Amino acid sequence: MSDTPRTRFIHAISGPETDIDLTLACLYISAEEYQVLDVDAYARRVDELGARAKEHMRGSGGIYDAITAINRVLFDEEGFTGNRKNYYDPANSYLCDVLDRRTGIPISLSILFAEVGRRTGHVFDGVGLPGHFVLGAGRGDARIFVDSFDRGGLLTAHECHQMAERTLGRPIKDNKHDHWLKPVPKRSILHRVLNNLKAIYSRAEDHHRALAAAERIQLLSPGAWENLGDLARLQTQAGDYPAATESLVRYLELAPPDEDTRAFEAALKAIEGRQPDIGADLT
Repeated sequence: MSDTPRTRFIHAISGPETDIDLTLACLYISAEEYQVLDVDAYARRVDELGARAKEHMRGSGGIYDAITAINRVLFDEEGFTGNRKNYYDPANSYLCDVLDRRTGIPISLSILFAEVGRRTGHVFDGVGLPGHFVLGAGRGDARIFVDSFDRGGLLTAHECHQMAERTLGRPIKDNKHDHWLKPVPKRSILHRVLNNLKAIYSRAEDHHRALAAAERIQLLSPGAWENLGDLARLQTQAGDYPAATESLVRYLELAPPDEDTRAFEAALKAIEGRQPDIGADLT
C-alpha cells in the first residue's frame, strides 16, 4: 500500500479508540487537501502550545488551573478566535489552517483546545450539543464544560441545556440533555469534521472534494447508512457505477425499516440499467 495522506489516515484510525491521536488524524485530513503539508511540523506546533500551557500552570495543577493556562496561550497570547464572519469556509475544518489563521469553528477549536490540554496532562472530551460543539472535563457533579468558540468560557450543564434549547427553539424533555452531554468518541469527532466538509463541498457543487470526505466517513463509520446514501450519489456523479452500486446495496441493507428508501431503490435499478441522470433523485 502506497504512503499517502489517505493511507496514513486509515492507519491513524485503525487502532483502539484510546490510541487515536486526534492531532495526527486531523492533520492527515488536511494533508489530503494540501498534498505537500508537513504534518510533523504542524504536530510540533501543537506540542509547543501544550508545553507553553504547562509552563503557565503555576497553581494547583488541577483542571481549572489547566483551563486558565490553555486560555492564556490560545486566546490571549496567540489570538485564536471563533470565525463568525466566514463560518462555512472549509478552511475552518482543516487543523493546519486553524493553526495558521488562528481561527476556526467550534469543533476545530475544541479539538485544538483538547489536544493542547492533553499535553498538560488533562483530558477534555468532546460534547456534541445540537448546532454547537463544546468540551467536557471531570465526572459527575464536578463536570464542567468549556466553549472554545467563546475564548474558552466555562459552562455549567444547565447552561449547555439552555444553549441546546435555544438552538432547537423548544424545551427539551425526557432527559435528552443527559444524552447530549456524554463524551463523544474520537471517531465520531472525526466523522463530524468530515461531515462538515462534505456538506460545505456539496453545497458548492465541488463533487470531488465532497466524495473524498464521504469516503473517509465510511472508513471511520462503516455502518453510517445516511452517509452511504450521499456516497452513492457522489459516486454516481463521478461515473463510478460499480462503487455506487455497492454503496446503494449496503445503504438498503442498513437503512431503518421506517426510512423511505424508494428513491435509492430506483437509483439502484437505474444504475443496473445504465440510465442517464441516475443520481438526480438522490438528494
